[in-house]
Amino acid sequence: MHRIALTLVLLVGIASTGTGQARADEPWNFVQITCVPELGYFSIRKILIMNLPHKGPYLTDGFTAPASAVSALQSKYRIFEGQALSTHPLTCIIPHLDVASGWEQEREGFEVKVVGHFDEKNNSPESSYCRMTDSVEVLVNGKSSGSIVLNPCENGPMLVSVEVSHDGVELAIRRCTRDPLADHSPDQQQTVCREEPLAKVQ
Repeated sequence: MHRIALTLVLLVGIASTGTGQARADEPWNFVQITCVPELGYFSIRKILIMNLPHKGPYLTDGFTAPASAVSALQSKYRIFEGQALSTHPLTCIIPHLDVASGWEQEREGFEVKVVGHFDEKNNSPESSYCRMTDSVEVLVNGKSSGSIVLNPCENGPMLVSVEVSHDGVELAIRRCTRDPLADHSPDQQQTVCREEPLAKVQ
């Protein structure tokens, strides 16, 4: 879909060796979205796949995925790229649950919208993929709860997952961030998660 610049990375990696044997890694970032009204639950998480096979089941055209493969990934597994969500945002609606006599109290409903931000103009052989915008923003009840960056060149602490559900008392949101630089420090946690009332963060 939008890996023209990464193809250039591949070619540069080969040329830099002078032997033609080396190959640069190709990171592919996606998000997987789960929306379950029956459970009052929403989640989105980042997925990183390294070095997808060219001419394989997804990159059937070699360096790109055809529309049919992209559509199948979305419909079968709810896995998306940022580009697709920029043109067709996804909305998850969890309905309000009325009180049931003799049982739990009523539960507040919520709505989550996932919007992709993709900078098409910088996706060309003349520009660097590292400079382009590629992320998905998570909006809960109309307010942003953060963005998951899909640009593989980012190297700071990044949001990697968001979960929203009702804990029996109130709506709660759980957000996890990952610091890739922590890979090189045994004293640091790679992934840190924090859960708090949704009302507190909005």
